[in-house]
Amino acid sequence: MDKEVENIVPTEEQKENFQESLNAAKEEAEVDGPEGKSINAPSEEEVAAFKKEHVKVYGSSLAGFLFLYRGITLEEYQGIIEKASKNPAFKADQAIIDTCVLWPKEAPDLTGKEGVIPSLAGAIVLASGFDNNPEIVEF
Repeated sequence: MDKEVENIVPTEEQKENFQESLNAAKEEAEVDGPEGKSINAPSEEEVAAFKKEHVKVYGSSLAGFLFLYRGITLEEYQGIIEKASKNPAFKADQAIIDTCVLWPKEAPDLTGKEGVIPSLAGAIVLASGFDNNPEIVEF
């Protein structure tokens, strides 16, 4: 791992903001879970392990499911885009999700909620800094 990355330590405010976001996503997912059921969310220890391994961990609640994910690297992203350009049947969004989602450990049943796949893949790509609409300012 790059020495610069190893030495990144989040501020207390960043830690608190992440925990607040995680708790809010858990609450939303538990209230809005499929058929009114709560979902299984990661423990704080699991989240800490994800953050230790990946430095930055992001979370989104989509269609009543809580997803935690890491960013996608440029190499991973380019590999997926290359495969997609050579094979129209290749599902790039699913490949991004399979590469980066840390939680849930097993894919939930998304029958009737197929929009979650492109939405989640888009969130992963944006969290990784691949922004299709960056703000442009003139200097």
